[in-house]
Amino acid sequence: MEKKIILLDSDQVLAEFTRHWLEVYNERYDDNLTEEEFASEFGGVQNVVKPEVGDKVYDLTKEPGFFQAIEVVEGAVEGVKQLQDKADVYVVSAYAVDPETAKGKVEWYADKFPSILENESLILCKPKYLIYGDVLVDDSVENLEKWSEFMLGKGYEDFHSICFAAPHNVDAEKEDFVDVRVENWEELMEYLDAVL
Repeated sequence: MEKKIILLDSDQVLAEFTRHWLEVYNERYDDNLTEEEFASEFGGVQNVVKPEVGDKVYDLTKEPGFFQAIEVVEGAVEGVKQLQDKADVYVVSAYAVDPETAKGKVEWYADKFPSILENESLILCKPKYLIYGDVLVDDSVENLEKWSEFMLGKGYEDFHSICFAAPHNVDAEKEDFVDVRVENWEELMEYLDAVL
C-alpha cells in the first residue's frame, strides 16, 4: 500500500513562532500585548504594535538566534515521529528571503526535528498550494483554501484540509474547505488515525 503524504506547516503547528515573537516584542518595546491581540492582525502585526515600532516588528524575526529560542508545540515531536512511521511527512514552510531567517529555520529543524532534514523533507516555499499531498495541516485558513482549490482543480477529491488552532482562525470550521479544526497534537493524531 502506498504511503500517504502529510504536509505540515511550521509556525503554530510545529513551532511556537507567534508566542516567541510576541515575547521578544513585549520585552524589547515594554508592551503587554496578548497573543490574541498580536495574532488578530495575522499578516499585519505592524497594525497592533506601538506606532513607533510599526514595520520594525518584522526585524525581530531576522535577529541571530531568534529561531533557536522558539519552543516546539506540545506533542509535535512525538506526533511527527508517529506519523513518519506510517506516512511520508513533509514540512512546508514559507521561504524566508532574509538569509539569517532561512538559516535560523534550518538550524531549528536540525535541532528539534532532525529526521525532517535527514529525510530531506523540509520544503521552503510561500505557495504551499502548489505542493501535492493527502493532508495539509496549517493554521492559515487562506493557505488551506488555496490548497483545497488546487487539489480540486487537479481532480483530487480524497484529501484532508486540517486547521491547527490559533487565535486568528477560531471560525475556520465554518469554511467548506476545512475538514476539521484541531486544538492540539492529541486531537490531530486522533483525527488522522480515523481518516488515514
